[in-house]
Amino acid sequence: MTLDVWLLGSPAAERDGHPVSLRGTKGWVLLTCLVTADRPVTRQRLARLLFPEAKDPAGALRWNLSQLRRELGVELDGDPVAVHLPEGTRIDVLALKSGAATEAVELQRFGDELLAGVDDPANETLMAWLDGERRHVRGMTVDVLREAALVHRSQGDLEQAVHFAEACAAMDPLDENTATLLVRCLREVGRATDAIEVAETARRRLETELGVTPSSALWSAAHAPINNRPAAASGRLAVEALLDTGEAAISAGATDAGIDTLREALGASRMLDEPDVVARSLTALGSALIHAVRGTDQDGVALLHDALPLAERAGLRSLAARASRELGYVDMLRARYERANWWFERSRQLADGDDEERAWLGAFAGAARTDVADF
Repeated sequence: MTLDVWLLGSPAAERDGHPVSLRGTKGWVLLTCLVTADRPVTRQRLARLLFPEAKDPAGALRWNLSQLRRELGVELDGDPVAVHLPEGTRIDVLALKSGAATEAVELQRFGDELLAGVDDPANETLMAWLDGERRHVRGMTVDVLREAALVHRSQGDLEQAVHFAEACAAMDPLDENTATLLVRCLREVGRATDAIEVAETARRRLETELGVTPSSALWSAAHAPINNRPAAASGRLAVEALLDTGEAAISAGATDAGIDTLREALGASRMLDEPDVVARSLTALGSALIHAVRGTDQDGVALLHDALPLAERAGLRSLAARASRELGYVDMLRARYERANWWFERSRQLADGDDEERAWLGAFAGAARTDVADF
């Protein structure tokens, strides 16, 4: 049996290629609540949320659970209610939550509101829950757009990167990191004037609406030279020495000197025809910018997205695991826990056999879980 469910936009489903209809809208809300919850939900909570005014809330819940079993073929049992989806089930919200960004943006209803048209103004509790879930889905949509822009940028598809960065900035106009990403993509595609205009608009908006001044990262993205690469140090050994020196400086607390040395190493590595050295340089500088310098997370994220495919193609699984873990760390800091956990899982798959990387991953993934009280 195949089951396709669309909860973005107006809810709908197909079972074995045939449309499925549910009586009323509460069935769709119930299904959404069950499949998006981090852990099974009690029947009492479901009944209070969905049917507070019913004469028999528990009975109304049982009827709707039965409807989902009958029409969709899903298994629902126990208290809390456990959900068992048929093998091969596709639910757009779950793909948005835990799928690769390049796949999520291809969803049929990507960008649409969760359960569009489903409202119950008389039930304030349900409306509050729906509003929260819709905001959450919107936030995930912005995260996926941002990630898709970075992935396409790292692959050299700059027009697509601009397309996704513009969509991301339109949905989240008060986020400096989003504006910085768009500015960088515009610069790299050759639209320097547009990049400066976007930076100025973002500055005015942030100062007017939030009362904050943008960090230097926004102006660096708007005015930095494109493809400014210094001459090579003198071969692979020299680049590796720069990397070791830069990382040692940062560990010793000499942050500025370490960052400058890693930048020099990256510029020199790009003049060599050795992708593994470039991947290590990108990862080292990207990680340093994330951990050692305030206000440069987005620069570090961009470098790590460049490093990841290089490391994977070169067979450097531990390095790719580190880049994935660092990307998850940034998402964790920004409270984007679905994306953080996706990156941590990818890192876990790549880090098999590397005990040091697995140890770092355990620390970061554990911190993310405690943030959401998953003790």
